[in-house]
Amino acid sequence: MDLIDISLYVMYVFIIIPIVLVIVFPIVQMIQNPEVLKKTLMALLSIVSIWLIGYFLSGNETEVYDLKYKIAISPLTSQVVGGSLICLYILFVISALVIVYSTISKIFK
Repeated sequence: MDLIDISLYVMYVFIIIPIVLVIVFPIVQMIQNPEVLKKTLMALLSIVSIWLIGYFLSGNETEVYDLKYKIAISPLTSQVVGGSLICLYILFVISALVIVYSTISKIFK
């Protein structure tokens, strides 16, 4: 075992410890404060529902273009990418509406 092997093992430890802490501390905080868990689950559920709306609105058709590199895209991949793009558009519109509402509500306060 030389210095490089020891350095790699030390690096693995320094990478694994923060990963474990990043996973464990939020779980402990959620257990200590269930109200935060409820808000987190509601936010996660809303994002998943918006993505599902985008997924079901997107089509699964694939086009074959004359490209230099032929890329095989399955209908599932096409629908997932399309759903993600529609989700992005929905979230963009929601954020723009929230910004406009916030600005208008500050004017009338």
